[in-house]
Amino acid sequence: MRYKRLRDMNLVILCAFSLVFCPVERVLNAAPTPESQEGIESANGLRFAAEPETEEPAGETGALDSVMIDVTKDVLSEPISMTEPVNGEAAQYPRVSANAAVLMDVNSGQICYERAAHTQRPPASTTKIMTAVLAIESELMDSVVTVSEKAAGTGEASLHLEAGQKVLLRELVEGALVRSGNDACVAIAEAVAGDVDFFVRDMNRKAAVLGAVNTRFMNPNGLPNPDHVSTAYDLALMARYALQNPVFAKFVNESRGQFESVEPRKSVDIKNTNKLLDSYPIADGVKTGTTSAAGKCLVASATKDGRRLICVVLDAPDRYGDCQRLLEWGFNNTETIGLGKKGDVIVKQTVGNTEVPFTLTADAHVLVKEGEAEKLTFTTVFPPDMTSVRQGEMVGSYVVCIGEKEVFRCGLLAGADADAPKANSRFKEGFGSMMRRLRGL
Repeated sequence: MRYKRLRDMNLVILCAFSLVFCPVERVLNAAPTPESQEGIESANGLRFAAEPETEEPAGETGALDSVMIDVTKDVLSEPISMTEPVNGEAAQYPRVSANAAVLMDVNSGQICYERAAHTQRPPASTTKIMTAVLAIESELMDSVVTVSEKAAGTGEASLHLEAGQKVLLRELVEGALVRSGNDACVAIAEAVAGDVDFFVRDMNRKAAVLGAVNTRFMNPNGLPNPDHVSTAYDLALMARYALQNPVFAKFVNESRGQFESVEPRKSVDIKNTNKLLDSYPIADGVKTGTTSAAGKCLVASATKDGRRLICVVLDAPDRYGDCQRLLEWGFNNTETIGLGKKGDVIVKQTVGNTEVPFTLTADAHVLVKEGEAEKLTFTTVFPPDMTSVRQGEMVGSYVVCIGEKEVFRCGLLAGADADAPKANSRFKEGFGSMMRRLRGL
């Protein structure tokens, strides 16, 4: 009996040890559970509606001891919001051929339309969005890269790089985004992280930081690998983040460009694989992707009257038509209401004897149906026992609803110190008031 208890205790200790010391990489690359997908649906973005690169074997992700890339830069905060259809009838939605799709409002990060938005699928060359993000944020864009034999030997969609060729990292990023060069992505990975596997590890870390929890990269270019997956929603998140960078935004909006080599000195005209840039006047990005496993994919963006939408379609026989129809539908049937910017004073509240201003912790944008702005209601929520605050302390929330549906929430920061009156000061004030009344009798 004693032996059985000792054996059971050892098993418990062993399980606890495994949980505490399991590698971080397993956590980052673990396949998401249905519960984790449901969490993303309820916590990230308002859902209004539910609805040639070719194969080459890819390598494994690398170990943890490598060059570190800052993956925490400028992470976007996401408002908490609810799910509801924009218009009741499915017939009012545009025709979509894609097996997975999402339409996202860039200002708010909220969702106008979705179909299988969290279903994992091969992303093909839309992968290069993340490759370009890490390259641009490495601050090595003006460095000269010597192309390795491994990079030069990467085929299919290619810039036809040669081993020993010297090229600015900036040119490689442009070539990856505009011409979809698979060889350029390998050269980028080696230049930024020293090794392709190390770079892929950092791609996965960055994706996790951005909230793209259903994404797992196995290479920097999207060439087929059964474990290389993402989702329409995750790709929209990554594109939304990437488009904040003016260098990225410029490259993905070029219908044509020039790829220039330092040594040997030469220049080659390149044409963007994204045909939407030529056929849809307000399109301004982002990236195509095509393999036999992924089908035809497109991450597209467009801007109209100062408002930008992102559309992602995966395995879409009519990818350009899908994106144009969804983008037009989004512009015509939804609108974004700006309620304030991060740091704006939204309310003043008396705490103790002090009137304290409270400011927004994030930009406040709300996505609504066209013409529904007048239905918005606004509430500030504070702890009922709030007797003191410190400047910069987050206390309470700013909540926006349409009817009983909560569509936005963010924290509030105190703009000044405030304390409750001390007990002896309240006694003195009360005693003084009583004496004044007695003198008046």
